[in-house]
Amino acid sequence: MQIGVFGGSFDPPHFGHLLSAQQLVDFGYCDQVWLMPCFEHVWGKKLSSVKHRLSMTKLLENKKIKVSTLEIEQKRAMPTIETLKTLEKKYPLHQFFWIIGEKTLDELSKWKDYRKLIKNYNFLIVPEVEDISSSMIRERVKKGLPIKGLVPEKVRRYIERNKLYH
Repeated sequence: MQIGVFGGSFDPPHFGHLLSAQQLVDFGYCDQVWLMPCFEHVWGKKLSSVKHRLSMTKLLENKKIKVSTLEIEQKRAMPTIETLKTLEKKYPLHQFFWIIGEKTLDELSKWKDYRKLIKNYNFLIVPEVEDISSSMIRERVKKGLPIKGLVPEKVRRYIERNKLYH
């Protein structure tokens, strides 16, 4: 099976994540997309609790979009190259593609062992078709602005119910 792995903080997950994942499946680039929330950001960026980020990300699951807790289970920040090596060992019959947004290409040279990553692993680069970001959503919530249409309704309700980002 061909698996697209979409790593990120998902703080919160939004329609940009969901649309990208769904289109990769719909257009046949991969059989499934695994959303993989990190335990901690590799560059030390402050994130909401793992519990909340994982719960919100699970709200995006469907038949072809799954959530992987592989990085969370490590209980530490995990470089992409390490994640991909672990996936290959754990699931030798699958082929993995690391999904990144086109804006992330500029940061790729900062990633651990990025030359080995580029040489040894496949990437799926998704265009930034919508100007939606998790930081923009957090800022809107903080200011009391609506986020309807930016996140799935289940995620919006979760954010409200748990009083996140205030």
